[in-house]
Formats: sequence, structure tokens, C-alpha cells
Amino acid sequence: MTNKTIYKKRFIIAALALISSFNIHAKELIGKVSISADTQQADLKRNIVIFKNNVDINHTDRNIKADLLEVHRRTELGKEKQILIATGNPATFSGKLKDGSPVTASATNIRYDVKAGTLTFKGNAKINQSGQSMSAKTIVYDHLKELITAKKDKDSDQRVHTVLTPVKKETPPVKNEEKNKIGNH
Repeated sequence: MTNKTIYKKRFIIAALALISSFNIHAKELIGKVSISADTQQADLKRNIVIFKNNVDINHTDRNIKADLLEVHRRTELGKEKQILIATGNPATFSGKLKDGSPVTASATNIRYDVKAGTLTFKGNAKINQSGQSMSAKTIVYDHLKELITAKKDKDSDQRVHTVLTPVKKETPPVKNEEKNKIGNH
């Protein structure tokens, strides 16, 4: 074997070990994180894995689609900590609240702190939940607390904008017996 072949094998083994450590780490915390993309690159020195083009991230009942994803896992982030930073034009998020109602969002940058269960949407951030919508420079969604916080950029005139849609009350269906009573009078 040549030195080049040995180096390639060591790189592949190290990259696989790094990637599997991300999956094991996420599984131990709160479920498996599955990532697929057209290209994947492992920066072993900085402990970052980069996914490019058609990136699709699935974690329990959450999904993020992006053009680029960086997965960071470093000691300065704290014990058992990893951060996923997705960028796109826009990057999108979809998930479900504890009651099963859907929530969707988009932004040019989505930062997902796996352990904390928070998503930070920056740059033309938009979120929709049960027919209600919100837009702002930055929106933070705490999945564990089911809390959404939106802020304007301190140097911007763009304020938080929310659209509330009235919920239609469902009228109970009229029973056949009641229909017959109404029709017989």
C-alpha cells in the first residue's frame, strides 16, 4: 500500500467515526438525527461536518431543508452539545407541536441547538402555526417550551409583523331526529 492509500483509508475511517459520533450523541439525547445531502465533507481539525446541496435533516417530528448545513461539535460548546446551522434561499423548517398541530418556518439561516431544543431563524424569518403567521428579522422557537419569540434587528426599521386569522367555530351537525322534527312542522 502506498502512503496516499493509507492516508485515504485513515481519513475515511476518521470521517466515519466523527459522523457516527454525531448520530450516537443525538440518539442518546432526544432521538436520532438523520441527514442526507448531495455532498458531505468532514473537517476533522475543527470537528465540523459540512453537507451541501439538497440537504434534508430529520429529527423526531422536525424537518429542515437547506442548501448548506454545518454540524458543529466542539468542547467549547459544552458537554454533549452540537449545533446545526442551515442556510438557504430560504432554508425551511416543518414540525409539530405537542398537540399535533403543524408549524412551518423559513429564513436564510436556521440554527438548531439539539440539546436545548431551540431553533433560531435569522434573515427574512417567517413562521406559520395554526393559520397564524409572524415575520421578523429574528424568530426563536423553543420546541421544548413551545415558545416563539420574535425580534426586530436593533439597526433596522423592520418590526415584528403578525397576522392573526380568526378560527371558525364548527357548528355541530343536526341529528336526523331534529331534521325530522323541523320538517314535520
